[in-house]
Amino acid sequence: MKLVPTLPTKLSELILENEWRSTNDRKDFLLGCDGLDDKIVVFGTEGFLRRLCSSEIIFMDGTFKSAPQLFTQIYTLHSYVVGIMIPLAYALLPNKSTETYSRMFKIIKEAALRNGLIFNPNTFQIDF
Repeated sequence: MKLVPTLPTKLSELILENEWRSTNDRKDFLLGCDGLDDKIVVFGTEGFLRRLCSSEIIFMDGTFKSAPQLFTQIYTLHSYVVGIMIPLAYALLPNKSTETYSRMFKIIKEAALRNGLIFNPNTFQIDF
């Protein structure tokens, strides 16, 4: 029987470990996490991170309606893969401040460096 952890009531209680940070085929899906009461969580596989880092153009979009409880926004980074645009990284953000977006990019850049990659696309296309 698989035990499900208690849902957190504040971001500082959110702990992602073991199977809660993996895909169904046991690949790590957590690119990075930062903060306590202003926690940012970025998800994606190593393969998706490789595609993200090899892309010259990154498309980004955020949504507020479907953000999980405790978070304000889901932010996604997309690129074309074999002619099809797919989401490559998903970030759960606590607010929409400039500092938060900077922290999100820092998490992605650090994940890239840990995997021997560089995240430095030529162009970002943002949907406002």
